[in-house]
Amino acid sequence: MAEKTVSIEGKTHKLEDVFCVIATQNPMDNYGTFVLPESELDRFMIKISMGYPSYDIEKLMILNGDPSERLVDIQSVLTKQDVLDIIKHVKHIHVSEDVADVLMFIVQKTRKHKDVYVGVSPRGTLQMINLAKILCLLDG
Repeated sequence: MAEKTVSIEGKTHKLEDVFCVIATQNPMDNYGTFVLPESELDRFMIKISMGYPSYDIEKLMILNGDPSERLVDIQSVLTKQDVLDIIKHVKHIHVSEDVADVLMFIVQKTRKHKDVYVGVSPRGTLQMINLAKILCLLDG
């Protein structure tokens, strides 16, 4: 992913400047899915567990039909250039030494705590600060 390429059946394809990788896994039944090794987990910035929808949302699914059928109606709100401009802006957000110290304190604790199986990797550290920068940008 960092190389902006993907290999499919032995053939390498170059990815565009803006791309998103989403992986799914069904923890109840691993048939057809594979648990990622620890060395690959830090290649994803965020892990989200979706869980079940609320009672009200699931009821709306019954009454209004499958929401995935409406995906064709989604309209773009940003252009590719907008996304590239945001990425460039995020790269230039200053990180103070105090913020870096707090992040490193957290990272070091994950690497030394007896209940943590695998601590945050250097790649994970960089993703955490990038995520913090993005949240700061979104928060103004």
